[in-house]
Parts: sequence; C-alpha cells; structure tokens
Amino acid sequence: MKLGELDKLLISSILENEFRSDNSFLSYLTGSTPFGIFSKGDIMNLANPRSSVQALNATSDFSNLIHQIPGGNIYRIGGNLIWEEYNLLLNKVLLAEDRENGKKVSSEMPGDLQIKYSYYKEIREELFKAITDYSAGVLANKGDKVWQNTMSQRIEELQKKWMQEGYKDEIDTYIDKKIISNTLTFSSLWALWKGKFSEFLSINADLKKTGSGFATFYTPFNDILIDSKWQLVEFNHETVNAILPSIPFKDRKDDIAYYMRYTENVKFDFIKLNIDRSWLVSQIFEAKFWKMIPDFEYEIVSDGKCSGTIPAYIQEVIFVKNYSRQERKSLIQEGLEWFGEPFFKILYGKEETTSQNNEYYLMAMVCNIVPKCPNPDSNLKWP
Repeated sequence: MKLGELDKLLISSILENEFRSDNSFLSYLTGSTPFGIFSKGDIMNLANPRSSVQALNATSDFSNLIHQIPGGNIYRIGGNLIWEEYNLLLNKVLLAEDRENGKKVSSEMPGDLQIKYSYYKEIREELFKAITDYSAGVLANKGDKVWQNTMSQRIEELQKKWMQEGYKDEIDTYIDKKIISNTLTFSSLWALWKGKFSEFLSINADLKKTGSGFATFYTPFNDILIDSKWQLVEFNHETVNAILPSIPFKDRKDDIAYYMRYTENVKFDFIKLNIDRSWLVSQIFEAKFWKMIPDFEYEIVSDGKCSGTIPAYIQEVIFVKNYSRQERKSLIQEGLEWFGEPFFKILYGKEETTSQNNEYYLMAMVCNIVPKCPNPDSNLKWP
C-alpha cells in the first residue's frame, strides 16, 4: 500500500533526528509530488539515461528537481535553478589584485606540457565560441532543424577534438593539482573555475530543452538496486517518541505526536546518494578574493542562514523502502481483544502499515548551507 501523509511525516522526523547538522539541513518532499515513488524501472532509467528517450527525459526531469535552490524544510518545486544563479555569479564579480607570489597556470609547466597546453587552449576557445554562437542564435533559428543539427554536430565534434587532440585529461589533471596547492593567481584560479562551468555548458547547450539536462550531475543510482547498500532504521515506542523535538514541521507537531503515541514499532531501509557536479566549485563560496561589481554590490549570495541568491544546494538525496509501522494498542483495544480476535478486527482493521519492497520513496534532500558570501578580505588590494 502507498504511504500516508502521516507516515511520510513520521519518516521525515526520524531522518531529521538522524542527519541534521550545523552545516546542512534536510528538505522534504511532502504532499502530492510526481517524484514521490520510483519503481525499479524508473531507477534503471536514471542509471542508464542514454538507453532510451524516456530514460533521457526522466533523468532530465530529475536533474531539474535536484537543481532547484532549496530554502527550508519543505522542498518547493518551481523556482530558479542553481546553474542559472551560479552562471550569473561567475560573471558579475570583482577580483582582488593578484598576489605577488601567485603563478599563472602555465608558468611551471614542463616544456612538452606547455606545447600540449597551447593545443588545449586553442581547441577550447573554438568550442566555447561555438557554444556562444549556438546560444546567441538559438531563438532566431527556432524550428530550423538544419541549423540546430549543424551547430550541435559542430559542438560535439569540438568536444571530441578537445579530448583527443587537446590533451584535455592530462592538462585538467595538472590544473587540478595546481588548484589544490593554492599557488595560482586569483585571476587564473577564477578563470579555471569559470572554465569548468563553460565545459558543463558545452555538454548542455540548451538546458531548457526537454531531455537536455541529463549530464548535469552524476549519482550512483545503481546502488539503489543493491540490497547491501541500504541501512535499516528501527524505533520502538519509547525511542520514536523521544525524537518528538526533532519534528521538522512545527505546524503538524500535534498530528505527528498523536501518531507517534500510537506507534509500537516503526522500521524502514534508507540509502543516501551523493550528487557529484563537476561544474560546481564549492570553494568559490569560501574564497575571500572576490566581491560583487558596483552594479550588484548589495547583492547577497548567501547570508549563511539560508537566505540569498544561492543560500544552499542539494548534496545528497535520501530514498526509503520497506517501511513498516506497527500500531500500539490502547487499553480499550486490549479490552476488546478479550472478546476475540475476529471481533477486534471488525472494529479496528489492520494493525500494520507497510510499503512494497519494489517501491522506492524519495523522501528528502540533504542541503549544504552556503557560508556567508561574498565575504571579501579587506586586507587584500582591490582595484
């Protein structure tokens, strides 16, 4: 049977107790939502987005779901997507003057790698120009299949060329090591972070098109189909009522408290899946060498308290299966049982709520709170 609203709220309260922290919060899918229940077939589509048009569109829809900007315990669908705000941020900042000991990307490259880097940059510029041309002309050429196919094919060819003739993997590995070592100039570092996002756009040139957002993230959906990856949570009457202060929905506290009071036992399996985004660089939110340009100097990306243009982003999703709740009998129920089990069942029906083993419920998003930013260092030199 399908989970009732009170069952979902009970699960949410347990998850809140298990996973709340100072640096993140949980946002829950409550009420009616098309993303509530997933079948095995749905999960296989998400795990293999290129297998069919249906799988591609399903993964694109899921991408749009997890790239909403969360703002609280109740997950709202229909706001701005994080890549839209992130793209705006990358292009309206003022950088501090480069530190004296900072290095450009190519300054310490060995000679043979510098030659490869020149090919890398040349092809990258071609690719980004093709993306820019596509973005600029997509509205004017709407409905022109020949133009769209030609441009898409050009972008795809340059992507392959960048990989094969631009030594992309080798150069990216070198660059990532330099980023970790924190020896680059501010301008070089910011350019590299922007480059990661531009590369992401090259794969998803038209993010608003159905089926185009499948490459915006990676999540190990196959883990959902492996029983050993799941963890069991079980609460008895005393322990489930002890988490009453953890209820995330204060306006439903009385309803959930009543439901908990008549819960003898509740258990379910859960799995947390990480969301990996190659284009989203979390260090940007912590860096102190940038601030907004004068036209946007009063804009707050995050106040550190879940307000701003990007106050938080989803880092993990939590699925639940095998839910079971056993009802606690009242004194009246126990008395009625004296008359016999058939009479008791006529009055009270079933005592247990369960979900099917092949149903996977997307219950919550684990959202990382973005620290206060911009938070520029006043000791740096500014233009």
